[in-house]
Amino acid sequence: MKDPYIYHLDTVTLPDFHDLTRLLPFACSTLLFLYIYLAPAFDWPSVHDLGVMLVDFSFATKRDKLKGVFGGDVVGMMRARTLSRSVVDIEREATVGGLVNSGNSCFLNSVLQAFASLDSIPAYLTSISSASPRPTPVSIALNRTLAQLNTSGSHTPRDVVYALSSNRRVVNNEQQDAQEFFQIITGALDDEAAKVSRRRHLGPGMSLKPNRLYPTPAHAIQGERERGMKSPFEGLMANRVGCLSCGYVEAIRHENFTNLSVPLPNERGCTLEQCLQSYTTLERIIGVPCRMCSIITTQKQLEKLISTSPTPLPALVEREELLRTAVDEWNPEHKVLKGVKLPVQIDSTKTKIAAIARGPQALILHINRSALNFTTGVVHKNAAAVSYAPVLDLSRYMSTHAALSTDPRTPLACAEVEGGENHDQYELKSVVVHYGSHSFGHYVAYRKTTNGWFRISDRDIWACTERDVLGEMSNVFMLMYEKMEAAVGEEVVKSSPGRHSMILRETIRGMGRHESHGDVFEDEEGEHNDITTH
Repeated sequence: MKDPYIYHLDTVTLPDFHDLTRLLPFACSTLLFLYIYLAPAFDWPSVHDLGVMLVDFSFATKRDKLKGVFGGDVVGMMRARTLSRSVVDIEREATVGGLVNSGNSCFLNSVLQAFASLDSIPAYLTSISSASPRPTPVSIALNRTLAQLNTSGSHTPRDVVYALSSNRRVVNNEQQDAQEFFQIITGALDDEAAKVSRRRHLGPGMSLKPNRLYPTPAHAIQGERERGMKSPFEGLMANRVGCLSCGYVEAIRHENFTNLSVPLPNERGCTLEQCLQSYTTLERIIGVPCRMCSIITTQKQLEKLISTSPTPLPALVEREELLRTAVDEWNPEHKVLKGVKLPVQIDSTKTKIAAIARGPQALILHINRSALNFTTGVVHKNAAAVSYAPVLDLSRYMSTHAALSTDPRTPLACAEVEGGENHDQYELKSVVVHYGSHSFGHYVAYRKTTNGWFRISDRDIWACTERDVLGEMSNVFMLMYEKMEAAVGEEVVKSSPGRHSMILRETIRGMGRHESHGDVFEDEEGEHNDITTH
């Protein structure tokens, strides 16, 4: 008789293998559900983005191993068979080059690939290097790298990185932000162009006369060189700030810009036109000191005090007259107020609005996908779908073709000027997309050449269609448009919101109906926040 308190091996019942296989799908689905549920809270990439990143990261490593074992011809055959490409696509892919990933450098590679499709950049870089008797490392290195990207083969961005380090701009693998790298490289080019312009006009010893050490190039004509050295990314933005209480509007200020960081609305999907409209719409700013309101309030108080006093002080009468002069001439910075202190400071509600005064040759749009979760305090990626068109009409967001309004309650461009021609049409040339979460992911570039569109992930190149490019609505990070020249007798195709709105509706179908958040003036303080750039 067996002792019941003694453990015997012959009584152990092992689970059947078939039972484990039946439990495996349930366990995998449970883990997948937990990952999808916990991903937003811990800022993990989505399942789709995780799969795309694993494919992009692993393909280059696998290809190198296969190439070392079987040789380059076998790798080419396997690539052609695996990806099911036609001979035409393979020939097209041989017309562009890739960039080696030196370690988390996809943010750098994607921007350089996007630059290679902008026709206005090479002329700008050549104008900087040819006008300077001294080396301009950034423009020379960038021009050489962009020329390499329009030829087949795998290249390295080492020259650009070294040139930026010589310009006191450090690029390391910990930045991992495509827009930040764009600002670094355009800032370095602007510095080189400014130095060349100063040397050309002044020369050594701050002399305005020409000299033999710094001769003017024979092909350089006064004015023509200045236009050639103008950055294709440079545009002009008009800003207006006005008070809703007193109606005073400050002078419209113009500022240069090289890229526009447009916000995303709190919706599941939107169009690029809606993002630009929110960028150029009226914005209320509450609790801002207004000097004109303070002057008006102080002048009225002094006027009431003087009228009720039988013998007002001469100093009060003089101050009231000075304030009245500033009010009558509607100038809060009037010279008569020099040294006059205002005992009352009035806070009011002001409006701020911006409009594009002059469009750049190359329009760079950054989709700001950073959002703050107010419950957890974690900054996460806004995965809203943004539809965009191959041609963008920028005139509706510009102040060039309209009369400027000084009413703080109305838009900056109040009415369209009659008889003005509109040539502010932009063609989509490059797209930078980001897969992953806010703090982790991978950048891929789409670029357009004379041979069509290409998807480039570091040194891996795939021929694609325009529909593939326009379908990256949930991952688009930067859009690079280039101004179209209107030909004589040729009609420029305008941006069609209906076309890509249809694509957007197809993408967000099944997500449910989202609510409209209405106007910015409908008591929604706290919903519009400054979001950290990813």
